[in-house]
Amino acid sequence: MTALSTLPERRPVDPAAPRVPAVVVDVDVAEPLPFVDAHDSHGRRHCEAWVTVRAFTEPVAQVVVPLGPEGLTAEQLAAAVAEGAGGALRGPLEAAGVVFDGTLPVGGVRAGRTPPFLAGRAAVLAEAPAITAVVCTRGSPPGLEACLVSLVRQEYPDFEILVVDNAPEGDGCEALAGRLAGAVRLRRVVEPRPGLSFARNRAIDEAASDLLAFIDDDEVADPNWLTELARGYAEHPEAGAVAGLVLPGELDTAAQVYFERWGGHSKGRGFEHAVFSAATVDPLFPRPCFGTGANMSFRRSALERIGRFDEALGAGSPTRAGEDTLAFSELLYLGETSVYRPSALTRHFHRRELDQLATQFEALGSGLSSFYASLAVRHPRVVPALVGLVVRAGGHRLAGRGAGGDWEGMPAGFRAARRRGLLRGPFRYAVARRRLRRRPAGPLDEASRPERRAAR
Repeated sequence: MTALSTLPERRPVDPAAPRVPAVVVDVDVAEPLPFVDAHDSHGRRHCEAWVTVRAFTEPVAQVVVPLGPEGLTAEQLAAAVAEGAGGALRGPLEAAGVVFDGTLPVGGVRAGRTPPFLAGRAAVLAEAPAITAVVCTRGSPPGLEACLVSLVRQEYPDFEILVVDNAPEGDGCEALAGRLAGAVRLRRVVEPRPGLSFARNRAIDEAASDLLAFIDDDEVADPNWLTELARGYAEHPEAGAVAGLVLPGELDTAAQVYFERWGGHSKGRGFEHAVFSAATVDPLFPRPCFGTGANMSFRRSALERIGRFDEALGAGSPTRAGEDTLAFSELLYLGETSVYRPSALTRHFHRRELDQLATQFEALGSGLSSFYASLAVRHPRVVPALVGLVVRAGGHRLAGRGAGGDWEGMPAGFRAARRRGLLRGPFRYAVARRRLRRRPAGPLDEASRPERRAAR
């Protein structure tokens, strides 16, 4: 028995402390496996461990393990990972010269040769095209600093961080960006027009690179996030977009667990690498999603081809969501290729309260039907196909089933919130477009985009 399997000295546990649904754990089978405590630093009891399993840094699976009051020893964790993720581990381990017999040593496996995954990463880093990592933010939210710090710590040689401060009401973001700017190339620009799509489009104008990678301000990026996005383009030079996997950063509340169980941000896409084109998927039905705004990247030329992000969609607009879905689907519809690369990993901190979750489901429903309204307006010839899609779906898939999981266990109130959003989305999209037409042109609209980029 190794030292890792020995239970650490236990801190005093308050039996009256509340329970926490789950603890998020990240383990690499090439490293010594840890003891998983059933209690956090406040004495709260975890009921489950959601374990992200890696092989030589590559995320390959997620295993949910029940936690008893004594936690999990390294041996127990090894057995649970081998049982729950053995099928996903076998290929990467055997490719690295590891004889995998269905069990895992607690001290970590030893590669017999350079793992192909790491060799591929080294090849990408030798070329390393310039990337602009974009964070669109508003109001200096509490998670912004952690997000930016995770970008500062990227293990990638050629990137800048562009913070788009959307309709700021204070100087919190400016002060934070100033503190971090000395550690890496980091710039802050202000987009005065409120709305996420306005901020995303401002990033297109301001970015110094032809590759733009977008992350939300309530996320943190894996240290190899940019490298793995760049790998997507290196392995698929025809790709106009590369998206990554979004996993939870914490699961402290029931609302956070519900959101993840009912699809999460990646809508059940999982750990399988995928390449999408109009020949292999239906661009009009992005379920499971082709990519999510919380972890996506584009070539600038691809974004220009689709006319950029629709400013009648997205957070801060009446529609409240949908601009990311439209971007991916429209690229495919116009003949581009998109790549899903789960090794480009970020972790998102979901809404903590049930009422916030209900509001989010309503927004997601609104964004989905607004996305279809936008497609119909921008590409009228898709209308017959959209009608056929609705007939085939019978309203059932759009209401939940097939959106990355079976939502039958969802409480009626959340399903009703999503249905309300679905019904209201097209009307909200019409309102958003009217507002855009009434908006007077500003200096950013009057100057041509190429001229603005040339002037930088």
